Amino acid sequence: MDHTSRLLRRQYDYIEVVEFDGEDDSVMPWFKVSSHGSTYDTLSMGRGELSAIHLVWRLSRISKGEIVVIDEPEANLATYSQSKLKDLLAYISTKGDTQFIVATHAPDFYLGLLGDCVTVAEALPVRAARGPMSSRAAARALGVPARPSLVAVAEDAAAGALLDAIIHAVDPAIQDSVQLCHATDGESQLARMENELVTVGGAPKIRIIPVFDGDQRKRGQSSDRLYLPGDLAPEQNIRSVLTRMLPVLRDDSLREAGVSHPQTFRMKISQLDGSDHHDWFVELSQEFGSYAVLSAVLVNLCMKDKDFALDAGDLVRRIRALA
Repeated sequence: MDHTSRLLRRQYDYIEVVEFDGEDDSVMPWFKVSSHGSTYDTLSMGRGELSAIHLVWRLSRISKGEIVVIDEPEANLATYSQSKLKDLLAYISTKGDTQFIVATHAPDFYLGLLGDCVTVAEALPVRAARGPMSSRAAARALGVPARPSLVAVAEDAAAGALLDAIIHAVDPAIQDSVQLCHATDGESQLARMENELVTVGGAPKIRIIPVFDGDQRKRGQSSDRLYLPGDLAPEQNIRSVLTRMLPVLRDDSLREAGVSHPQTFRMKISQLDGSDHHDWFVELSQEFGSYAVLSAVLVNLCMKDKDFALDAGDLVRRIRALA
């Protein structure tokens, strides 16, 4: 009864089930319910309510450890109920060691699932199955409009461009669910936002999270804070990693990362040696046309560094968990 109430957003006083033996040892249920002072049975139910109650009844008969195949269980359910049905199946799967294979057309039923657990199947022009892939990748493949669920705010424009490049390098599938912004007043503005924003009306529909520069990591104010890779300012950290790597990087590796003219790039890095790290980033970006293009190149190169890649992977993993 509790599961049905959550699915349909309706409080029930009771749900009675009478089971009749059908043909071939099958069982046919008959439902009688009471809700908000009204008592009615199967014949008086709407299609959505009957579908939900019947599905919950069927799920209650599953034995532990089974593999269950369901075709479009969200049929006849409202969007809200489709999302709650996904949560119900996840709960049953966890509690009963049950695996579900579900065919569905509803984005709300699969969006938000973790890992690569969605396969896109098509019948025409030829039968094919693509996947497994993430739920966001599946949504894009099916033409579902992007719906950001997270706003990530960096300290400044350079940090925002680097954060965007890191997400793209580590897990591009979540880019559609993350809106990136940057502050106009640096770390202090992010700290105020972190401490002063209060959600009105229950759980937030869209999360707003600050992503601090790596040099703020030393302050260690909260283990929940998100930081860009390293423990230096992002431009300084990128510069440090690149300085270590550049002497051993082949020109082919630079081209693969997006550097069109490796020798010119090496000369520019050499010319900027000794400059302030902020100026270094600005000057170098002029060679590439924008912060975004430069950030993509630098992150692609720095992802070859083990420590940078570990920090970047951890950052994106935590963003993915919040999105």
